[in-house]
Amino acid sequence: MVEAALFLYPQEVSVESGSDVTLPCRAPTDLTAVRWSRPELGSDHYVFFYRDRRLYEEYQHPAYRGRVSLVDRGLEHADASVTLRRASFRDTGTYECVTVSSRGHRKRTSELHLKVSHSGLTAGQTDEGGDTRGHYGLVAPFVVVIVIGSLILWKYKNHVKKSSECPAADEAPELNQSSSAEPVPQ
Repeated sequence: MVEAALFLYPQEVSVESGSDVTLPCRAPTDLTAVRWSRPELGSDHYVFFYRDRRLYEEYQHPAYRGRVSLVDRGLEHADASVTLRRASFRDTGTYECVTVSSRGHRKRTSELHLKVSHSGLTAGQTDEGGDTRGHYGLVAPFVVVIVIGSLILWKYKNHVKKSSECPAADEAPELNQSSSAEPVPQ
């Protein structure tokens, strides 16, 4: 898990794809709400929205559901930092933390830029934890059909070619002629 210290705004936090990262946000005491957002998501969806001891998932962008949680559950220590699990390249961007005190004061407390790198991936993996090797299972049947079809076509062409090289029936010598006078059964 990566944890960044709060220095000057905006700060940069770097993490490898697939790792968990803490996005820091400290605020004055007596917090009642925290909202983490990304400008790219628009105003209708948030990365994380927590108010009055409750997480509001209906306002959370689908890409972040089940992946973001408060470090200080209940905001009891004025720590509005969140943990983002399984960071992916799509999570790269600017994040803003806005806090609300019990007196209703709203304050943009933190702004940071998250940079998710692809280093550390093994061959065949994607930054979302998937495996590209499974795609061969989709291609292999098509290759097999093409190879078998080519073999059948090749055999058919050879058979037609051999048939055309044989003499026609009216040009072939009589096979049923014999030197004896016995009739040949038909």
